[in-house]
Amino acid sequence: MVKDKNKQRNRRITIASVIITVLVLAVLVAAYIGPSGAISVKNVRTLIMGTTSPGGHKEQSKPNHAAKQETENIPTYEETPIVASENLDPIIEESSTIETTTITPPANTSKPDTQPGASSSTGAQSRSIPGYIPVLMYHCVNDKTNFINTTEYNLTVDTGSFMQELDWLQSRGFTIVSLNDAYSGLIEGKKLSPNPIVLTFDDGSADSYTVVYPILKQRGASGTFFVLPERVDRGRGLTWPQVIEMANNGMQIESHTMKHSDLVTLPLDKVTYELQQSKAEIEKKTGYPVNFLAYPFGDYNVQVMDAVRAAGYKAAFTTRQGLWLPSDFLLKLKRVRVSRGESIELFEAMLPASKHTAKPLTTPGNSSR
Repeated sequence: MVKDKNKQRNRRITIASVIITVLVLAVLVAAYIGPSGAISVKNVRTLIMGTTSPGGHKEQSKPNHAAKQETENIPTYEETPIVASENLDPIIEESSTIETTTITPPANTSKPDTQPGASSSTGAQSRSIPGYIPVLMYHCVNDKTNFINTTEYNLTVDTGSFMQELDWLQSRGFTIVSLNDAYSGLIEGKKLSPNPIVLTFDDGSADSYTVVYPILKQRGASGTFFVLPERVDRGRGLTWPQVIEMANNGMQIESHTMKHSDLVTLPLDKVTYELQQSKAEIEKKTGYPVNFLAYPFGDYNVQVMDAVRAAGYKAAFTTRQGLWLPSDFLLKLKRVRVSRGESIELFEAMLPASKHTAKPLTTPGNSSR
């Protein structure tokens, strides 16, 4: 009899425990039903077991103001450098990785423009701000056949291909504009020709004057040349008379620092020297303001960007692949790298399709300088 009574009592205790457990779970679930009526399994599990760290230790939940504080403390630009390889002719890096990503343009976000316009390459004026501007990045353009390594080969576009690419841009209705005019149109809202595109050339190699400049001048087009003052008049690249002639004939001369040092490896005083001195020397020689920078090796960090801003540059270009969008942070702008051996089909794939065709590929020069 006693044994039977114990079994009955244990059974009643078990039933009562189950009922209590079900009631507790029902209360917890009810408390964690969201506004939409959906039950969050994660929240129920969290209440039952507690928040567990990856190491298996329970953690206390943070108050809401902590999340708010973390959001408020997000920096306006990245705190770690984004490294991209780039070449200085005749100093050739060992890396030969060249990015050829196909670019998809963003949705059209242009807005009406009523401000006074900068001159355009055809004289025609657009009524809206472009949603993006491709900025092509070249290095050397020549017919050299002997190369130190694959990187030098990739960064040297042959003359025939360069002219074919210019012809393709014309046939697709792109209009070459100066970097100053692109900035005025995209950032300041001034009028700009339809389908603008910018050509940039890094390092100041000798063929910038002997090959590129005559071709662009003959077509009435403008190019932007990022030069290194310490390498001008050194027998391996441009001379100051050549730089001055180019600047006086519609070409835009901008800074690539003094001697192509990797800015993220330098102390702040040397970074400041590279940025300020190169800007001052080019301005003194050419008589035109220097507003733009191309980072050596495409490399930058927060300290470098702060120094760029302090030196008075309007914008700085990286070697990261992409289009220039109005919403982009101006001290880490993207470009479209053009490499040797690319077919015209690949060149076309790297650029957004133009809505216009058969527009003249001309510009009256650096009108905004």
